[in-house]
Amino acid sequence: KIKRRSTDHAVAFIAGLEATAALHRLRRQGSIESDPLLKRARASLARLLTKTDVVSFAPSIFGEAKALVSRYPLRALDSLQLAFCKELVTRVPGMESLFVTADGKLAAAARNELSNVILLGQDEVRSS
Repeated sequence: KIKRRSTDHAVAFIAGLEATAALHRLRRQGSIESDPLLKRARASLARLLTKTDVVSFAPSIFGEAKALVSRYPLRALDSLQLAFCKELVTRVPGMESLFVTADGKLAAAARNELSNVILLGQDEVRSS
């Protein structure tokens, strides 16, 4: 099931949790230098997610995620993110994928499964 909020962007329902965990990890590591900056980053994330379609869980996604972890060295949540994207492209006519990640292993797997993948910090990101 897809909760429609926009026509341009979609994420798996676990994306908010993944992004929040990443922000807190960056704060603990010192890359985010203060709690007020962390708070602003979390608010920006929340605003972004309200403008994004959210794809909920389906049994076919679990099966695809299991297949992905058998083919690639992925963590469970990473395999779910990639499976969600593949499901979205399959289920929504005319949907094109752009899979964006900061994880090199996930990007490598995604490049074998999808046509458009960006590895943050390495690939050039163009805004439209």
